[in-house]
Amino acid sequence: MPNSVTYIPDFVEALRHLIKIDARGIYNVVNKGGLRYPKLMEVYKKYVPDFQYTVVDYRKLGLVRTNLLLSTRKLEKSGFKVRKIDDVLEECVRGYVEKKGKG
Repeated sequence: MPNSVTYIPDFVEALRHLIKIDARGIYNVVNKGGLRYPKLMEVYKKYVPDFQYTVVDYRKLGLVRTNLLLSTRKLEKSGFKVRKIDDVLEECVRGYVEKKGKG
């Protein structure tokens, strides 16, 4: 199931924009689209080839899950250009792996 996610550098830029325009109210500050976690694992494996994972059907876990796809319409109407999660995923994972290697 896809979920909305927020790439923190984009969140910071959106926050700056909202402060600048003196925005009021509730805004969903997420990247456009949804992320399926196996996609995240595939991208991570490109940078960490030895990484192993197994996709588990969440229904087999017997847990209650909430999967949300939040609308970015209000944020976009404010004049902010919301990037798609598929457009930032590679950048996000690459940055994570680089910083992890320095830690």
